[in-house]
Amino acid sequence: MSTTETPVRLTEQELVERWRAEALERAGYSPQAAFELAARTDVDLHVAAELLAKGLLDRARAADSALTPSKTKPGSAAAVKDSANQVR
Repeated sequence: MSTTETPVRLTEQELVERWRAEALERAGYSPQAAFELAARTDVDLHVAAELLAKGLLDRARAADSALTPSKTKPGSAAAVKDSANQVR
């Protein structure tokens, strides 16, 4: 490494968001949707991934559903279902 290069140190939050985005991409989300969802603390990673895995929603609606605010507890299965119903 030359003297002009300095290693980039990510914060813990950035590391977590990167991990979440990678997990969402592996689940089938587009890189952009995964990035947006990963940064949201009100989105449950497992619920978002499960939507696609179970075929409950197509990819576009799943991303929209996970991003749609709900009156129920954020990230809960009920919130995801509420959001899915709003998209239809």
